Amino acid sequence: MYKAAVSIIVKGDKVLMGYATSKDFRYKKWSFIGGGIERGESPIEAAERESREEANIVVTARPGELYSVDGKESIVYVICDYVKGMPVPNDEFFQIGWFDINDLPIDTLELNAKIIANLLK
Repeated sequence: MYKAAVSIIVKGDKVLMGYATSKDFRYKKWSFIGGGIERGESPIEAAERESREEANIVVTARPGELYSVDGKESIVYVICDYVKGMPVPNDEFFQIGWFDINDLPIDTLELNAKIIANLLK
């Protein structure tokens, strides 16, 4: 059973990432939006909710676009399409921005760069 949903938010050839404030492996790395799946919530609902809460935007998850990576079955990655809103970070990110999938910042979380290379290119 999945415990966390991560939103891979795309707009054309760009992906939305935040520069993380968390005091773990994501600290000061560009990473995807995401968080825990609440009781009674599907991974898709969690990905869409986390996008609203953490980035102040509306997204629509792509049906059937759910992925588990590197055997981490507790985390599901959901490809989402940007719908509307101006991305604004909450306290989990220093900043937030759109990046070309072929030109990611050097300090992108390694796993996220691999996911983009495998799923979006």
